[in-house]
Amino acid sequence: MATPNSPAVYVGTYHKYNIGSLFGAWMKLDEFSSRDEFIEAALKLHKDEEDPELMFQDWEHVDDSFISESYIEPEFWDWLALDEDDRLMLAAYRSCVDSTATLNDAEEDLVGRYASFRDYSDELADELMYGAHEIAQTYFDYEAFARDLAMDYTVCDCEESGDVFIFRM
Repeated sequence: MATPNSPAVYVGTYHKYNIGSLFGAWMKLDEFSSRDEFIEAALKLHKDEEDPELMFQDWEHVDDSFISESYIEPEFWDWLALDEDDRLMLAAYRSCVDSTATLNDAEEDLVGRYASFRDYSDELADELMYGAHEIAQTYFDYEAFARDLAMDYTVCDCEESGDVFIFRM
């Protein structure tokens, strides 16, 4: 069922575009159970053409790794079935690690979601320092630890929330 932030695409055709027409419609992708069902509805929208070549002129709430002007990945409908947190995490992973990754790939490398990498490194340092003598804790350099630790991770921004996803590399 479509929601206010439903993934949607504006579907026109190359023919109409080339003759100066932007006729088409916004179609909410979560109203279709498969790519084939979506394509069938899009072709029906443009039934006035003999063999319409669909053109996806704009989209919203769809990760760019799934869509282009002329193609929507079949895996997009698997992505739709994910909860919002998994969608954000996979989008972050695909944008900064591997544009063709699966959810399983991202989950294997995921360390967590934090406000910043420094929050993660401070939390890890506190865990490592737990039980250490007070003098050692006093002299521990959190900033240097974060700087050195960052070399072993990939930090991906989550544009929608401002958080970061941290992946072990």
